[in-house]
Formats: sequence, C-alpha cells, structure tokens
Amino acid sequence: MLGHMNYYYNLFDAFQESLRDNHKLTALTDYSGGESISYLELAAEIARMHILFESLEVSAGDRIILLGGNNSKCVTSYVGALTYGAVVVPVGYNTATETIAAIIRRTGAKLVFANSESWKNCCSDDELKNCTDVLDIDSLKPLADCSGKLANAVAVCNESFVRKYPSFNAEDINYHHVESDEVAVICYREDDKGLLQEDAFTVNRLTNAVQSVTEKYYPKKGSRSLVLLPLTDVSTCVFDMMAPLAAGSHITLLGENPDYSLIRKALKRVKPDFICTVPVFMERIVRKRIFPKLNSKFVQACLRTPVINKMVYNSIRRRMMFLLGGKVKEVKVKGKQLAPEVQDILLKIKFPFNFSVI
Repeated sequence: MLGHMNYYYNLFDAFQESLRDNHKLTALTDYSGGESISYLELAAEIARMHILFESLEVSAGDRIILLGGNNSKCVTSYVGALTYGAVVVPVGYNTATETIAAIIRRTGAKLVFANSESWKNCCSDDELKNCTDVLDIDSLKPLADCSGKLANAVAVCNESFVRKYPSFNAEDINYHHVESDEVAVICYREDDKGLLQEDAFTVNRLTNAVQSVTEKYYPKKGSRSLVLLPLTDVSTCVFDMMAPLAAGSHITLLGENPDYSLIRKALKRVKPDFICTVPVFMERIVRKRIFPKLNSKFVQACLRTPVINKMVYNSIRRRMMFLLGGKVKEVKVKGKQLAPEVQDILLKIKFPFNFSVI
C-alpha cells in the first residue's frame, strides 16, 4: 500500500484506502474492556466526528488538543482530527495544568479532547475553566462549552450522521486530500529553562516514517499490535497506531500507564507481531527471566563448548520470544541504547530488536 507512494499519495490517502479495503477486519480492541470495533465501525465514528467538527466551524489547520488517553476512543479522535485536516496536538495525561494552559494559549486550540477526570484536575486552574470547548474523549459529552455551540452540536450529531449516511458503508469513506507539506501534528515539551519547545510533523514527515516502518518491519493485514506506551508520543504513535492502521492490522490498547504484571498477561493473551517499548521493560525481563538461567554453572559451562553454545543461545532466544507472546517479529525500543549487558545478550541470541528514532 504505502510502498507504491508517489507525489500525490500520502499517509492520509493510505488511511482512506485501508479503512475501505479492510472494512470487515477488526481494527481496535480495548484490552481492559474487551470491546472491539471493525475498520468500518472506526470509519463511521470518524465520519460522525467530521460532522461534529463542521458544526463547530473547525477549519483545516485548526489545532485540536488530545489530552492523554490510550484507548480506542483516543485513536478515533486522533485519526478523525487528522483526516479532517486539523492539526493534532497530543499532550500527556500527567502534564502540569499550567503547561496545558500555556499550550492552549499558544496553539489557539479550537477543541480539547480529555477524559473527565483529567479535565476535572485541570479545572483547578482558573485560566483553563473558560479557555476553549472541551469534549470527554470517552463519551463525547461536553466538559466545557465556551463557544456556546458544543452542546447543541453534540446533541444533533447522530441525527445529522443518519441523515447524511442512511446506510454507512465502505464507499462512504472519502477524505479530503491533505498536501504533504501541511503540518499534521505538533508536539510540545519543556526545556531545561521551563520554556515550551515546538516540534512540528508534516504529512510528508509522518508518511516517510510510516513507510519506513511498513517496508522494514512487521505491519501486514491482520497482524497484531499491542500498544504499551502513550500515543501522545509521536514515535510510539507512528509504530503502534499509524503504521498498523495503514496496513490493516489489529491494534490492542492497554490503556494508560499499565504495570509490568498487566503487560506480561497481555503479551501472553494477544501474542503481538510487534511491540514498541522502553529500555527498562526489556531490561527487567532479561534480568528477571533470562539472566538467572544464563548465569547458572551448567549453562556457563555449555557456553564455553563449541556447537553446544549455539544451541544454548537458540534456547535463550526461544525463551525470550515466549516471554513476549511467542509471535513477535520486531521489538522497537524507544531511545538509543539498553544496558550494555542486556544489549549484549540480545545481540548474541540474534533477538529481533531495534531502536526507534523519528
């Protein structure tokens, strides 16, 4: 799909094609609730969102903030805003309220998606109470209606959708073309002096990143991805959401801040083809599950014996694959390095891992 791109073909065209071609396949699953939606159902939710944006007079290029969230609703909001032509500004759920206020002021955001709990915490800041329209990312209920239009737009959205699409199907999936040099995502971070630094991602930059992932690694129609890290991070979003959606993969989302035990259970249950994680997780698995066996006197003796040492390394590799679900084809580790002793053993067993940099 993305491998045949030319000057007029970009990531958003790939989203449109994938949603059409894979409309019968499962797109997203929330691990905690077990609920799944198909590519067609995802497209229908995106269409509803576009109708809502139109009612709110959101224009292409307007900023829409996504505050936290790591579930299917978050993915729908993210892709809905992108395919509408808006600029997505992802913000981590644990971002300080004064930083959120600064980002809203700087971007002039037309709309904020947030869960009710995170926005409730934000409302302790008087500056945020009446700054812009805010929608609950899970229920799409208004949390703040500063424009005076949001409540009515939400109330009539379903009726408008049925009127426009009496029987929504794959042929109704049509998105406006977004030029490759247009900004699609903007991320903000604070530098050492507490000043906001902006990093803008154009459609072309995201397209190239997704194309690289698709060509070099795993995403295929029907393959499985397990989202462990926050989608507010763009590199995670490319590997765990954009590339899989463009390929027709099945994405399972663990939610915000999953603990080690939950991740281990999810890996065993989902059996993903691909995961994106952080060094500390890989280091913990290797140190807790691999090193105790590797450092036994018997195994150390075997490693000093030609031929047998290869069999030991193959066994360790199979063990590592099993611990990550048994089907993994690639592990992307955020950052540039692992602890030397962990990286050394992974290289020796020829484990399929790489470092993610966008």
